[in-house]
Amino acid sequence: MNNAQSDKNILLQKLSQLENENSRLEVAQTGHIRILEALDTINKIIIDSTDQSEMLSNVLESFLEFFSCDRAWLLFPCNVNATSTTIPMECTVPEWPGAGAGAEVEGDEFPVDDFGRKVYKMALESSGAVRFDPNENPLDLNHVVIRQYHIRSQLVMAIRPKIGDPWLLGLHHCSVPVTYSDNDCALFEALGNRLSDGLTSLISWKNTRKLFNSAQVSIWNEDLTEIYHALKKLRKDGITDLRSYLEDNTELAWQLADSIQVLQVNDATLKLFGAKSEVDFFHHIGKTFGPHTIDVFINELCAMWDKQSLFRSEAAFRSLGGKNFNAIITFKVPRTAEDYKAVSISIVDITDRKRAEDALHFALVEADRSNRAKSQFLENMSHELRTPLNAILGFAQIMQINRKSPLTPQQNEHIECILNGGNHLLDLINEILDLAKIEANQLDLSLEEINANEIISECLTLVSPLGEKRDILIFNEFNQSENILLRTDQRRLKQVLINLLSNAIKYNIDGGTVHVRGEITGKGFLRISVIDTGIGIHSDDHDKVFQMFHRIGADSMTTREGTGIGLTVTKLLMERMAGSIDFESTKGKGSRFWIELPLALNDKILVWNDEMRVGVDSLDRDHQYLLSLLNRITHEDLDPFKIDKFFEELNSYTQHHFIQEEAVMEACHYPGLKNHHDHHQNIIAELKKLEESWHKNKSVTLIAGFQEDIRSWLFNHIKDKDTGLAKYTLGKDREIRQALESLN
Repeated sequence: MNNAQSDKNILLQKLSQLENENSRLEVAQTGHIRILEALDTINKIIIDSTDQSEMLSNVLESFLEFFSCDRAWLLFPCNVNATSTTIPMECTVPEWPGAGAGAEVEGDEFPVDDFGRKVYKMALESSGAVRFDPNENPLDLNHVVIRQYHIRSQLVMAIRPKIGDPWLLGLHHCSVPVTYSDNDCALFEALGNRLSDGLTSLISWKNTRKLFNSAQVSIWNEDLTEIYHALKKLRKDGITDLRSYLEDNTELAWQLADSIQVLQVNDATLKLFGAKSEVDFFHHIGKTFGPHTIDVFINELCAMWDKQSLFRSEAAFRSLGGKNFNAIITFKVPRTAEDYKAVSISIVDITDRKRAEDALHFALVEADRSNRAKSQFLENMSHELRTPLNAILGFAQIMQINRKSPLTPQQNEHIECILNGGNHLLDLINEILDLAKIEANQLDLSLEEINANEIISECLTLVSPLGEKRDILIFNEFNQSENILLRTDQRRLKQVLINLLSNAIKYNIDGGTVHVRGEITGKGFLRISVIDTGIGIHSDDHDKVFQMFHRIGADSMTTREGTGIGLTVTKLLMERMAGSIDFESTKGKGSRFWIELPLALNDKILVWNDEMRVGVDSLDRDHQYLLSLLNRITHEDLDPFKIDKFFEELNSYTQHHFIQEEAVMEACHYPGLKNHHDHHQNIIAELKKLEESWHKNKSVTLIAGFQEDIRSWLFNHIKDKDTGLAKYTLGKDREIRQALESLN
């Protein structure tokens, strides 16, 4: 019996323990559910809030309900060393006992006493809630503040946003003392931590919004989540070539475009599109997109598909007032699903720049047409003149050597005048033909390795008799150096040197001197200088020296025999040979002209040759010009301003060239047009990246790397891509001409 009673007592004891455990678990579960429900309410308030005061007010209103307290408040800053503080926000129940007792007005500053510092210190040292109730940290009911506001129990916690100083969150029970349970503290801590996160997000959002709205360019924040899932599904379905797939299924592309959610836009966007407000902009957003929008969007999708780092493209837009404009859109391509939820897209108006590029394109086309007409005219006239002139010179020479009917001295003098004038005119015609050939892209260069020392010696031998007649001494100081090898056209180099040496003698004084010198520059070029002690050139005429038909010293006192074309041809020849020419001169003291040509070992210079010829004059001229532009920055002393102009000219001319090239390809039914167009777009994008790198860090040392990149794509593009066009242009002259003219 005793054993049975003992077993019964043990069983009852275990049942009691089980009931207590169940009760404890039920309380814990109830507390947990209470926390989850409260957190759900606070989360909704925080997520839906964009205004800090509104969010704090709604959160504190919820605290009154969760804890059945009389007052919930926030104090800032929570700093033990502060002499004063403020209450940014408080909420109270109607008719709370402390009402009218002189409580601090919300937002007002008030001093911090020792009791306040004690509360701050305890809160900051604790990782959670700090209780002031009958069981823990009882309040001093005689303290003036406690007595004045009828505070019976208090629960506080330091909340620490990741931005700025800590805050103090607190609640008061004033009617009767309350003992706070562990569940109360757990709930208070959970809500306090969530409020801390909410303040961090809101402060960060306010700072971001401030930067967002102060930005001078249009920025759209977009949610591309649907696009992320769509691209993921297409990969799963086995799609490999997204561009081709979308071009065959444009309806899908439009559906994806419609799935984009524009979350917000900044003030610059409203200004750019002429919208009165964000609501007005969103209401009319469909009107803002210009033609070919879907093409640009497909490019965006392909950038995401290919996981590029940055997307940049030109696009057409329209303001709400109906004004069309061009812009560059740029955004960092998202990587993860989270990134796709918020993508910032910048839109920069380039209408003025585009207008300038169009004007440049038109000017280039007109200049090209004008040059062709001028060159054709000069060539035709030169041939028309050369035929009768050769007849005149031939008959004059026959009359001089006719032994049966010898000329009288006076007749011979007249014939000499005819021959001198005729030969001078023939020289002029030959130079005009050279000029016409260069400008018409018909001048062929025969590149070979030559010894510069030997070429200069040969040229000096040819011109020395001209100097001897006027006692002009010529000093060859070039041969004092070692043999120097160039890779250039021997005949054309001689033509250039003879022209410079002849001018140095022609415009010299009797008994003067001419010096020829050479030096190797640090950039892999040979500089050949021709220095004279002649009449010099007035500073007002320096910018006219290389102009056609301008003659040095062309006045009645100092005029010399000459055509006025030699230096023009010389300059064009030097540019064709990837060189340059320049001079310095002082009136009455003499001049120094010099040319620079790349050494044979200089592999950084590209010289135009027949291997690069496409067969369409306008395209070949473009290629030559782009090569000369690149070569120009290779051997010129550059400053940031010149480099700015170089990139501006390179980008504009490259786009002009690609437009012409694609028009020719379309006219000739070139099968690789689409791939060629994509290649052009990649080149333009790479050029813009280089230009952006330059503008970020304007260091001239960067240019060496830029030159290598540009040289690589230019040479490879011409030789490997463009030369394949030649066979498709045969017999298509009329179609090509019409295609190019239609670009105007």
